Amino acid sequence: MSVIKQVLGGKSIASPKALAAMLGTVAMVLTGCGSGTEADQNRKITKQVLGTLKGGGKSAPSQVTQEQVQQAVATSTQPLILVNLEKAKSSTLLVEIGRNGPVQAFATSARQTISLQNGMARGTRGLGGDLMSVDLGGLPQLIASKSGGTVQREIRVLDGEDATLRLGFSCSVTSTRSSHKPVLYQMTESCQQSGGSIQFTNSYTVNGAGTVLKSRQWFGPHLDYIAVQHLKF
Repeated sequence: MSVIKQVLGGKSIASPKALAAMLGTVAMVLTGCGSGTEADQNRKITKQVLGTLKGGGKSAPSQVTQEQVQQAVATSTQPLILVNLEKAKSSTLLVEIGRNGPVQAFATSARQTISLQNGMARGTRGLGGDLMSVDLGGLPQLIASKSGGTVQREIRVLDGEDATLRLGFSCSVTSTRSSHKPVLYQMTESCQQSGGSIQFTNSYTVNGAGTVLKSRQWFGPHLDYIAVQHLKF
């Protein structure tokens, strides 16, 4: 059983306090293993895998290197994602820290989280202007079957005064099958706000089993577009 699963005890995350305690324990266990050079290496790996998203402030934007990605994939036993915050011009690795049904929660050591359902955005915490929740409508079914169609979705985001805004959208989904092997499907979700002017377009790369491998999705007016690549399932 992995360190993170031991800490979770097979349960989904219930509260920010529980998440903070769990991540703190994970960091201590990982960095405390071994001695000398081994302990130093564990600390470096932990810092890479549980990196911090730099979404604002005066800090210079951070970018994950290919070497860091390769080392994290080779070392971690947990599912990993690489995210690129286009507006903040930064990227980081996040590790899975829990599941609630079909929804996976990925986190940094700063307790910033991104939640995904088969790669589709479900929420964020700790990034500012967070995506609080999403009603995906019939999108999961279209993604799973690699089919086109229309869906109605609703997202709930925080505004500048931490009030929740409810935004409804009508979306058209298209699917294009690649000719090479392995066969992949490029799916596009084009959305128009119901009774409003907001428009966005999400893209998903889906394998033959209906699993999202990578995506570029709109996470709301503040976070804008975030690209997500699944490195380890």
